[in-house]
Amino acid sequence: MSPRPILDMQMTENRHLWACALEVERQHGEDASSFALQRANELEALGAFEGARAWRAIHLRIGVLGAGGDCAWQ
Repeated sequence: MSPRPILDMQMTENRHLWACALEVERQHGEDASSFALQRANELEALGAFEGARAWRAIHLRIGVLGAGGDCAWQ
C-alpha cells in the first residue's frame, strides 16, 4: 500500500483543524484562544485525550491566526 492515503488523511485532518480554528475564532472572537484551551483541559480531565489533542491543535492554530495568519509552518 502506498503512503498516499495516509498523506491525504493527514492533509484532511489539518484542513479540518484549520476550519475549526476559524469557526471558533468567528464564534468567540477575542476569547477564542482561551475557549479552545479550556475545552482541551476539560476533555483531558475527563480522560478524552484524543479530543484534548484536537482542541490543543485548534488552540495553536488560533494563535497563528491571531499572529497574522502566517501558517507556512503547517
